[in-house]
Amino acid sequence: MKTKGSIMIKNALSLLGYDDSLGDVSTEQRFKGRSLALLNSLYSDLWYRLKKEPFIPLSSAEEEIKLPERVVYDVMPYGLAALLAQTANDSEMQHLFSTMYNDKLKTLTRSEQISDVLPTI
Repeated sequence: MKTKGSIMIKNALSLLGYDDSLGDVSTEQRFKGRSLALLNSLYSDLWYRLKKEPFIPLSSAEEEIKLPERVVYDVMPYGLAALLAQTANDSEMQHLFSTMYNDKLKTLTRSEQISDVLPTI
């Protein structure tokens, strides 16, 4: 399943309760300018935990996030919510989502191929 950056931003704002009664987060102008930068910061952190390839940041919120589905839906929203709460000076929500993000990070692993070789002279 492909997920755009804009969907991740909307999910994180909804987790924080920064939406209206209809779930609309478009009225949250205070996050418009910095949400993509925060998303890229988090995206880069998760990218390098899982991959060795060079990271290419999103240039638009409409681009696809290229991480495993589990990471996108089970880890990323909590980290982005923590960053957004921090920029809003919402320390209670920032602490809550930082703790949740860190707990979920512990479950991530990177698979690397290990070779069994004998040393030679």
